[in-house]
Amino acid sequence: MKSDLAVAFVGRLVSGIEPLPQRTWEVLRDLVDAEFSPEQLIDWCERSLGPDDVRRIKHLWDHREGAWAQVEALKAVGIRVVTEFDDEYPPNYPLKLGHRAPPVLFVLGQIPRFDKLPVAVVGSRDADEPGLAFAAELGREIAGKGRVLVSGCARGVDASAMDAAFEAGGSVVGVVADSLARIAEQPPHKERAATGRWTLISHHHPSAPFSVWRAIPRTKLIFGFAECAIAVSCVVDSGGTWAGAVEALENDYCRLLVRIDEHAPDDNRSLVPKGAVALPSPSQLWETLATAPKAQGELL
Repeated sequence: MKSDLAVAFVGRLVSGIEPLPQRTWEVLRDLVDAEFSPEQLIDWCERSLGPDDVRRIKHLWDHREGAWAQVEALKAVGIRVVTEFDDEYPPNYPLKLGHRAPPVLFVLGQIPRFDKLPVAVVGSRDADEPGLAFAAELGREIAGKGRVLVSGCARGVDASAMDAAFEAGGSVVGVVADSLARIAEQPPHKERAATGRWTLISHHHPSAPFSVWRAIPRTKLIFGFAECAIAVSCVVDSGGTWAGAVEALENDYCRLLVRIDEHAPDDNRSLVPKGAVALPSPSQLWETLATAPKAQGELL
């Protein structure tokens, strides 16, 4: 019932009906977690919240069957709904992101459980050949150590790292900014997801198309999933890699390494004064990571 309530109130599944605002869900979440029944929830809301919140909660509850039907419809095309109350929900998200953690995720494949450090690789869609080669070698390094690789499922650095890790036998998680429903129908995603080593997740409705305002915020889900991340290429004050890396450093989401080699963009160096650790080559990943200070809330 906990997951059903999350889907009803914050699942964004019924067209034309806005979910509860974050501030309201933060209040209700604890009651849902305490296993309040729907009737008890609404009774509590009527006694404790303002009329606008009560009206919205009742409206969402009245449309719960439509939300739940959407869950089944998505399941039929291979996309599952995972809420913060489910065991499969990434354990790092509530620990690292706090109230920024999305209460509902849409998932193609299985979110991997890990007993070793997950590692994120991020960078520009328009990276040059040395950058793409650096990303691919990182993918192979991460897979070779049995780590889960996390990235953004975009062309360029993301695709190079994800493809290389998967081809090397590793497990891969991609946090998408485009329509998950559309991507799920494309080769090789559907076939790879069937192996159990390729997972795509989104916190937006699967039919929602790509937009910049979705692409940049989703980087916190990449950094929040991982215990460490490597920025292969970035541009100062521009794009999701830079914004996400700075946010990760400011909020201590994870340890951040940044590619610093002879071919690296000059802007990469601007992350070092902010707290990133220089990574000269993929082969030096593990020794460099061993010397980087742990981020707050690391699980391993």
